[in-house]
Amino acid sequence: WTEKGPIVIRLYNNNPGFNIGVRIGTYLPGTSSVGKIFLAFQDEQRLKKWKEEEWGKLAPSEREELEKEIEQIRGKKIAFSHEPIVRSVSSIAFPVLNFQGKIAAAVAVVGFKDQIPMDENSELGQYILDISKRISASLGYQM
Repeated sequence: WTEKGPIVIRLYNNNPGFNIGVRIGTYLPGTSSVGKIFLAFQDEQRLKKWKEEEWGKLAPSEREELEKEIEQIRGKKIAFSHEPIVRSVSSIAFPVLNFQGKIAAAVAVVGFKDQIPMDENSELGQYILDISKRISASLGYQM
């Protein structure tokens, strides 16, 4: 996290020919799955400037819809985004929470839109939720 928003610090790509539209150092928008995770879990003071900038890019109806989605993300601890950066590329992200329940990082799984589900009830969604719980538990987070 930086004052300019979430930034990509590591990429693992098992398909070098697949361009997800980002590289290390890319700042992610609030409409990306990682952006949504930070909007849901980052401290409001640290988020303020970036959130104002991101909100300024959205129509009032889009902001309202995103606010509702962020509330759901807080409860479910998983975010989805359909083609936020590159056409045909979608993602799922989850927060990595520390022992205080504060966000330490976010992890995203990115793929072609027909491979990435848009809800947590899918097999992949359930698998990612399980992994997220294990990673956060390793930092002392208790469900």
